Amino acid sequence: MFILVNELSVHYPMVMCSDYIEGLDISHVGINDAAAAKTATEYLISTGHEKIALINCNPNYKISKQREKGFREAMEKAGLIPNENWILRLSTINYFLVHSYVRQMLEKEDRPDAIFACSDIYGMAAINAAHQLGIKVPEELSVIGFDNTSIASMTEPSLTTVAQPIPQIGVQACELLIDKIRNNKTPNKQIVLDTELVIRNSTCPKISKSRL
Repeated sequence: MFILVNELSVHYPMVMCSDYIEGLDISHVGINDAAAAKTATEYLISTGHEKIALINCNPNYKISKQREKGFREAMEKAGLIPNENWILRLSTINYFLVHSYVRQMLEKEDRPDAIFACSDIYGMAAINAAHQLGIKVPEELSVIGFDNTSIASMTEPSLTTVAQPIPQIGVQACELLIDKIRNNKTPNKQIVLDTELVIRNSTCPKISKSRL
């Protein structure tokens, strides 16, 4: 893939959007995935959660590696050791697959008290799997998603999520590409846009079992 993309970039104007290949001198627009994931995980930790699961996507993608990196950095900073059995790396964004995996995870006696899902679809699947098992969200399980897509506000409860500026990423990438088309000697640029943690109803401070 590295060689193919590098060869194409020599002959054609190219801009990478969201994900990109490290080591290639090609313009790209995206976010700091590691920092965004670290912020989300730190928020869960700040609300008293220590048994945190990670539901991630294809481990071959840079964004997946960076989000797991941010998750682990936050856990390490707090002196917490991630349970490797609670780290899922899925090859596709598939609601039903995630629902099945999360349900199996939550059925066990030793289960997480929070989930950081690297997609809103993953987050929705986690919430619904918990509901099927009679696990209260957020009282017994806090869930954070990623992307702030429209489904985040449609779940019950509504999903706390990392909002990335998807429209702005597209606009900036388009503008860079137009500049490249007009003048292919335009210097390559790497633009990193800010994210925001949007707090909704799927997370809350950890509640002791005696209060449930």
